Amino acid sequence: MIGIVGAGQVGSTLAFELFRRNLDDIALVDVVSGLAEGKALDIAQCGSLLGINREVVGSEDLTVLKEADIVVITAGYPRQPGMSRLDLAISNAQILKNILSGLASLKISPILVIVTNPLDLMVRLALKILSFSRERVMGMGGLLDSARFRYYLAKKLGLSLTDIQGMVVGEHGDRMIPLFSTVGITFTNSELKKEIVENTKNGGATIVKLLGKGSAYFAPAVSTALMVESILKNKGELFSVAYLAKGEFGLEDVVLSLPAFLNRDGLKPAELSLSWEELETLRKAAAEIKNFQDDFLRNF
Repeated sequence: MIGIVGAGQVGSTLAFELFRRNLDDIALVDVVSGLAEGKALDIAQCGSLLGINREVVGSEDLTVLKEADIVVITAGYPRQPGMSRLDLAISNAQILKNILSGLASLKISPILVIVTNPLDLMVRLALKILSFSRERVMGMGGLLDSARFRYYLAKKLGLSLTDIQGMVVGEHGDRMIPLFSTVGITFTNSELKKEIVENTKNGGATIVKLLGKGSAYFAPAVSTALMVESILKNKGELFSVAYLAKGEFGLEDVVLSLPAFLNRDGLKPAELSLSWEELETLRKAAAEIKNFQDDFLRNF
């Protein structure tokens, strides 16, 4: 079973995307009375139309997740216009702490995928609260940022989205690092590179500003669904995901997005050849991210 905690825009869109992929039964949980149950019923009634026979249940109670092999957490306050990801830290950390305490009481050890922002910090918090190995706790951020990077690359270069490659590592926030070395195209126009980087970094904030209320949910849901599918189908696909670094790229005890293969055991860190400039930028960003995470968790 796939468990999803949070039946808002991201959670419910993810539930439908996973249902369409026909991966497993789905349990949707939300504290708002009737919300998860209503969304689950709506999705389940698509079964005969899509030729899919999967159970989809909704509840306010985490006990429906007792058979879950993987749990995705999307619950939390959304980012509002003018709000940074860090502004969300205190309130969403408390929400996550309550959810993790509930999961711990079920005495289950699913693979955990976190979508709640600020994502990197939430993964680090989950590892502090739970006794899970780092391979079983990850965040979605880097894959979504990579999708946005590819989008702006394709638009600026006049290429098809299906033909473009590119990966983003680092923080799911201002300290993200688009890796031009992974694109396979030589860039000589520094201004173009700078514009693509800024567009990528502001990808989420641009959507928040345009919507006026709420934030992105289609691309985050699809990104998460790809992760879940790679895990449940044991595909071992390579994605940029947030996890606790233990020596990768010379980094220690900091959560940020880095390349990893995803399979039934969770994540397996992957090696990637970076340019000297990219590696130095990554290490500098990681030091700043670690300082913030250490300070926050020390006082939480």
